[in-house]
Amino acid sequence: MHTQFRALLAGNAALAALLPGGVHWRPAPQGTVRPYAVLDEIGTTNEHTMQGPDKLNESRVQVSAYADTYAQAAQIKRAVKAAADGHRGGIFQGIFHAGTRDGSEVTGGEAQGPRSVNIDFLIKWSE
Repeated sequence: MHTQFRALLAGNAALAALLPGGVHWRPAPQGTVRPYAVLDEIGTTNEHTMQGPDKLNESRVQVSAYADTYAQAAQIKRAVKAAADGHRGGIFQGIFHAGTRDGSEVTGGEAQGPRSVNIDFLIKWSE
């Protein structure tokens, strides 16, 4: 799931154009230029039937985008959602937007960046 989800985002032309620093599973490499995105697997559960595990998993993944301005971060947020929400195919039974939060890494005004947005997805996938 890790390789395929990263490939889904990194392979989206509109999103790749907004993220010169790329898409990485946390942590991003030292010195990564903004804007970039990092992925965190918050947790995974597997489904069961009366006969035991059925190889269908559900993962919660957070995509955190870091940019120099809130306008950039908001644009990335929209592009991430467009690239992933509702996606089906390959190992993915369905990827569903589960919530969004806006934030910043420091307090203060826009010029004191970096700005961040966090987009959560519930990902149904099979092994």
